[in-house]
This record gives sequence, C-alpha cells and structure tokens, in this order.
Amino acid sequence: MRRLKGLVLGVLVLVICWNCEGRTDKVDELVQQLRELQDEDSHVQEKIAKSLGKKGNINLLIIALEDTNVSVRYYATKMLGKIGNNYAIELLITALKDDNWYVSEGASESLGKIGKPAVKPLITALKDENWHVRYWSAEALGKIRDKRAVEPLITALKDRVWDVRKKSAEALGEIGDSRAVEPLITTFKNQDLGVQKYTAEALGKIRDSRAVEPLIAVLKDEDNQIRWKAAEALSKIEDKKAIKALIDALKDEDNQVRWEAAYALGMTEDRQVVKPLIIALKDEGSNVRCRAAESLCQIGDIQAIEPLKEVTQNDTDFKVREVAQEALEKIQQKIIGK
Repeated sequence: MRRLKGLVLGVLVLVICWNCEGRTDKVDELVQQLRELQDEDSHVQEKIAKSLGKKGNINLLIIALEDTNVSVRYYATKMLGKIGNNYAIELLITALKDDNWYVSEGASESLGKIGKPAVKPLITALKDENWHVRYWSAEALGKIRDKRAVEPLITALKDRVWDVRKKSAEALGEIGDSRAVEPLITTFKNQDLGVQKYTAEALGKIRDSRAVEPLIAVLKDEDNQIRWKAAEALSKIEDKKAIKALIDALKDEDNQVRWEAAYALGMTEDRQVVKPLIIALKDEGSNVRCRAAESLCQIGDIQAIEPLKEVTQNDTDFKVREVAQEALEKIQQKIIGK
C-alpha cells in the first residue's frame, strides 16, 4: 500500500511539474503509471485530475482514453469527471462508445457526477446512432434527475433497442416526473417482460394513482416476475383501490408475489387487511409468515394479538417466532399507550 501511495504521488508530481506539450518522451511513462494506478482515494484522484486539467495537460487523458489497457481508459474517465468542464464532457460522451463495458460505465458515472452541465450533451447523445451511447446516456440522466431530460427519455421509450428502452424507463423512475406516467403505462402494456419490469418499478417510484389499475391488471399475469414487480410497485403507491387485488395475491402460487402482497397490504394500514394477513401467518413460506407478522405490527390491530401469540409458540421456524414476538410486543405497547 505504501508503494502504491508513492506511485500515486509520483504521478501527481510528474503531472504538476511537466507540461505535456512538446514532451512526448514522457507520455509513455505517465500512461504506464496510470496503468498501474489502483488507488481509490478520491482526494488524490481529484488532485491529479485538477493538474491534468491545466492548459495542455488534458491531452494526456485523450491519450489515456485510447490506451489498450482497460484500467487506463477507466481511470481517464474518472479523472475527466473530476475536471468536469465542457471539453471533459465531450470526451466522456465519446468514451461512452468504448468497446469495454467497464469503461463505458465509468464514463456514464462521471457524467452523472458532473450533473447539470452534462444534461444537454447527454440529451443529444440519446439520439446517437450507437446504442451503447444511448443506453449509458439514459443511465447518466437518471442519476442527474434533471427534469429537462423527461421528454427526451419518454421518446427513448420507443427506441429500437430493448436495453435502451428499459434504461430509459428506469431513468424516468429516478427523475419521478408525473409527465412520464402515461407513456410508462403505455410502455408497460405493450412491451416485453424485461421492459415491463423496469416500467413497473418506475411507476412505483413515481407513485401516481393513474398506474394503479394497469398494475392491478397484471397481478394475474402468467409471468411471476411481472406479478411481483406489480405488487412491489403497488406497495409504493399505497392506493387503497389495490387492496382487494393484493388480498387475492396472498394466494398466489409464487412465494415472492405473496411476500410483496403482504408487504403492500401492511403499507395500507387498513383494518380490512388484518384478517387476510392473519391467515398469511400460516403461509408455507417462512419469509411470507415473517412479512405478515411485520405488516400486522405496522397496522397495530388488537385482532392480531392471539394469532401472533400462537405463532410465537408453535411456528417451526425460529426467525418467524422471533419476528412474531417482536410484533406482538409492539402491538401490545401501542394498545397500552392508547
């Protein structure tokens, strides 16, 4: 580690003391040191980046971005992210085309960290002929969460490439703007499994009641992943119109769907879900039984006390008994407190 720190500081000294213009004999030496750089100290990286950002020195990062070694190209994207000026943004947009996923991801992360100054170039990049650029641009825009990206990302929901469509849906969920709800619902109804999962997640994050009916409709979908993603999204929206469908979902054949339904019902804190959750305390899945106990605790209804006592005494799973005991004590405390 000491040798590594020394290497990092050595690179820093070299960069500060040497202007690359006219000194091509030193380029290979610096790139070799960059190749060996594994230090994760952001403070050190920032110093190096600021030094490279001086007039002329950014040219070294251009060279590094073309190096055959993946690590060199990756660290070049991280340093460009620290510099963060318009030229660095332009270089990072270009780096999104890198053949290596690791480097493209590094460029996208750096653009995301640069933030608002990168939004317009990233919106433009959503139309790039290279689908990798469109994919990673959507990823960065989701991290920045700037509302200027909403309409371009809505357009990208119709991209010809499946990966770009799902990443655009995910980004819209991160931004959380209600303008995306109807386009996401349309995409949710018309797309394949992978895109549907991401649009369901996005609708859950936006938490708009317009999504409730479409999500309820797929709680009976033949694909179990779609069903549990829909239940998960409904748990975030917390609309009582979904209660009946979620109670039915407690009988789903898939363990994860039943777990999500139990969680979503607890989030409603509605007394009408108490009896179905009490029945779920006898579910064949221990994780579902735990979730039912936690949801009953969240609601805090006196009807749950005796069933929870039974679970603490008779359930075969130690974790379930432990969770039920904790839920029981909390409900009793609530009642005494009243």
